[in-house]
This record gives sequence, C-alpha cells and structure tokens, in this order.
Amino acid sequence: FLFGPICAFLLYVYSFVKRFHYGCHFVLGLIYFFIPVMAYVVVQNALSFNILFLGLSACFFIAASDIIYALQDLEFDRRFQLFS
Repeated sequence: FLFGPICAFLLYVYSFVKRFHYGCHFVLGLIYFFIPVMAYVVVQNALSFNILFLGLSACFFIAASDIIYALQDLEFDRRFQLFS
C-alpha cells in the first residue's frame, strides 16, 4: 500500500513530464522499478538487495527501450516541440 500511490502519481505525471523534460524516460523506468520491488515485498514481507538490483535493471531496461522507441519519432517531436 505504501508504493501504490507513488506509482499512481508517477503514471499521472509521466504524460506531463513527456511534454516538458527529456527525463521522461527515467520516470517511466522508475515506475517499472517499483513493480518487482512491490511484488517481492508483498510475497516475502521483507526487502532484499537482490530485488532492488532487479528493480534497477528493469528501470534501465525500460528507460533504454523507451529512448530507442522515442528516436523513431524524433522529427515529429522536434516539429511540435515535445521532449520525449
């Protein structure tokens, strides 16, 4: 229950960050950081260094994939002054 509102807030903010800042990919990655961490905490009722590493790996994997995907829309983003 503690991480849920954080993820909901990040999902809400992501679309706005995409319009104004280049760091939107890492906001999306941060959302995916919390997924394995929340699942592990629910099942094990504890927090582990290994699961934080897994969450960090998911964060950078999704952020990198989103950057690669955004490069396909580079011309459109520049034309409409988007920062994704």
